[in-house]
Amino acid sequence: MGVCCTNNSSGRDDSKEEIRLGPKSNRHNMPADVRKQELEFNDMIARVVINFPWIAQERAKMGPYDFLVDPPPQSLDLVHQKILHYEYYGFLSKDIDKPEYKGLMIFDDGCVYEGEFANGKIYKGRKFIEKKSAYVGEFKNQLPDGKGTATDSLGNVFTGQWVNGKLNGEGAEKNADGSSYTGGYIDGERDGEGIFIARDTSRYEGSFKKGAAEGKGTFSAADGSIKSGTWRDGRLSGHGSIKEKCGREYLGEFVKGKREGLGTECYNGGIKQGLWKKDKFIEERGKSNA
Repeated sequence: MGVCCTNNSSGRDDSKEEIRLGPKSNRHNMPADVRKQELEFNDMIARVVINFPWIAQERAKMGPYDFLVDPPPQSLDLVHQKILHYEYYGFLSKDIDKPEYKGLMIFDDGCVYEGEFANGKIYKGRKFIEKKSAYVGEFKNQLPDGKGTATDSLGNVFTGQWVNGKLNGEGAEKNADGSSYTGGYIDGERDGEGIFIARDTSRYEGSFKKGAAEGKGTFSAADGSIKSGTWRDGRLSGHGSIKEKCGREYLGEFVKGKREGLGTECYNGGIKQGLWKKDKFIEERGKSNA
């Protein structure tokens, strides 16, 4: 899934408007000064929320954000500024003249970031667009990178390890249609070993590639039937087996999900052994004439 992300948060511009809203924070004067500045920051964000009701609605859906970062160092000021493609409410480093510690950014494209900053860059927090996508977690180069959870416009939720804005490594998803997946990802697609459970409780456990079943795996349908073997592009292709609830069993070759090639079917004491094509038995082969 895609997560909103635009424009560099570093740099200044002569056209910006800046309003100093609080005294300098000094770590050596804690806790009174820091406590006062934290209250001023909270008051600032509250005023922003009043001016942007949809931000309040999105924040309410996600719940409060817990800042775990340490209190601001001596060189920070609390500011409101407008720069190029975004508007910023939060702490600013006087030394490097960039966002630092924590704040809230509203981008021209409608994306909002609320969270922590390091060296002027988004570090750890949450990004969201009205009625579209949201991401809570770690960032690098303005993109989700590290541990995090994303929710898309349909209500599907993706959790795991992110690299360059996409799930990579172990992760999980809970979809709005009731289905779920736990396992490996590469560039945002199911890839590697995993388990997919559909809304009707049918289940596939095995290998995935580029989002589809690929390699060794087993599919257990809601009706009790089981398909196992080698999969390609989401369908049995190669050697595999089918066990149906009625007792019918097939062991042999498949092409694009259909019995095709040499195979054996057993049902009600009868045996069909030979050549199959497009799920139909063509001719007997392999039975002894003795």
